[in-house]
Amino acid sequence: MESNDTLKLILMSRCEEITCDKKIHFSAKQVYPKWKELATETIKLFNSEKMETANLKVEGNTIYISGEFADKSSKEKLDAIVKPYLTVYSIKNSTTIKEKEKDVKNVALNGETPKITIPKVDVKKVDSENNSMKIVEEKIADILKEKRVNFYKSRAKITKKGRKTLDEIIVILKKQKDIQIEVQGHTDASGRAKINQWISSERAKSVKHYLVNRGLNPKNITAKGFGETKLLLKNRPYNAINRRVEIKIKRR
Repeated sequence: MESNDTLKLILMSRCEEITCDKKIHFSAKQVYPKWKELATETIKLFNSEKMETANLKVEGNTIYISGEFADKSSKEKLDAIVKPYLTVYSIKNSTTIKEKEKDVKNVALNGETPKITIPKVDVKKVDSENNSMKIVEEKIADILKEKRVNFYKSRAKITKKGRKTLDEIIVILKKQKDIQIEVQGHTDASGRAKINQWISSERAKSVKHYLVNRGLNPKNITAKGFGETKLLLKNRPYNAINRRVEIKIKRR
């Protein structure tokens, strides 16, 4: 009796264009006449239909076939292949057809096209909330422009004066509901860009930490450093005004 590996080699030599990849499994033992022809045609179909997984097992006079076809016509091709061999083999065909996603637009209920209800959006309310957020953000920007959040030189530690500025901003933020806060750190162009990026990120994180310690929800706050990439005074890149913290807010 030939081994399973030998049978595979026989099959492959008989069908040069057929390849059994990792997703198509084939095994055979105690085979009966014409098994090679059936196996050849079946595996050729598996490959041509680009089946994701498929199995063909020949055991005595029983052949087991399984896998998932893309559509009904592909499965019908397999039925046509195995039909001539039904007098010789007992064929267990458990192949299935892959279900396609239904297009809701074309599904009819009681002969009628289903109605899709789109919730109404109160545009005036949204505009009002956006304007409100803009006003709050402008108030915070004015405070930061006048008083700034100061840090110790080359460090991310906030000075006492900087903490007082943040306390004033926190009073405003606590009055807002359902907001997302982004703390942005910026530097001037002095020094190396990598160091500027790092210090701006650390300072933004330091401000976030301070806001959280004063009662704001950490889930609603993100911290991001921009280094020297967003200078306020592009024609004066080394000016200290470029070193700053900005706080942006929006509705969640």
